[in-house]
Amino acid sequence: MRRAAIGGVAAVALLCASTTAAAPEEASPGGWSAGADLHFALSSGNSRSASLGLDAEAEGGLGRFHLSVRGGGFRASAATVRREAVGAPGAFEVRETVERRVSANRGYFRVRLAGAAAETGAGERDEEGEEAENGKGLRIGPFASAGWERDLPAGIESRYDLTAGVGKRFGDPALEAAPLVLGAGFSFVRQRDVVPDPETDGDTLALRLDARSAARVRAVTLGLDAATVWNLRQRGDLRLDATGSAEAPLSRRLALRTSLQTLFDARPALRRIPLAEAPGGPPIGQVAARRARLDLILFVSLAVRW
Repeated sequence: MRRAAIGGVAAVALLCASTTAAAPEEASPGGWSAGADLHFALSSGNSRSASLGLDAEAEGGLGRFHLSVRGGGFRASAATVRREAVGAPGAFEVRETVERRVSANRGYFRVRLAGAAAETGAGERDEEGEEAENGKGLRIGPFASAGWERDLPAGIESRYDLTAGVGKRFGDPALEAAPLVLGAGFSFVRQRDVVPDPETDGDTLALRLDARSAARVRAVTLGLDAATVWNLRQRGDLRLDATGSAEAPLSRRLALRTSLQTLFDARPALRRIPLAEAPGGPPIGQVAARRARLDLILFVSLAVRW
């Protein structure tokens, strides 16, 4: 039943994607655009596993400001099938016991409001007070953002942040792909781990640096989205979240997207592991040890743009 439900969700999403691709392309009112990436895998039989991920983004102009909303998640589960035979050697019955385990559970949501000149180059003014052309203007402005994320494989139950700072755009605003957009600000961060850690749990103040870039090489769009968060109270607590992507169009609305996400945490969350006096010996208790500092996540997904 659970596999059927996951398969139904994927089928509906793919059907919506096909319908969207068949629709005629129209300009989005107010300069708004949106997109979604879908990744799905399912196996059954001798091995049973399922994974489903969705990332969505919408952005557009609000007068002199630019609003972007992003969210998504990924969930992967696997089932261990234990079989035993009951009866005589010549006449027996095979019974199965299925144990399901969630191997990955990640989610995030972020809202960002920034000055249009710093984000897209729109709304810039030259010395005569008219709209700037060919990249003239300061292309700098304030921004504010709020976000939430959960990363259970990394031991993070929840993390909230509020950020305010200044952003600057480098490059020609007439280009659809921005060469580089940088942002720097201060963040109020509230984090709660699966295993409580007095050094990272609770509220803290951090310095956040953002970098986004996009470029086109023939028909392929290359992108980079990176964020660095430095805890100002625990100087050794530094986090990096960087995603590089390549997107190749399949039609007017569909594309094949490959992305590699790098997550680095200088002070990773704790996990509880059994303690034994000797290798292979019986556990005598539990201890808290830190998780791995580096996570690499590779996605190949179907992207829908409208």
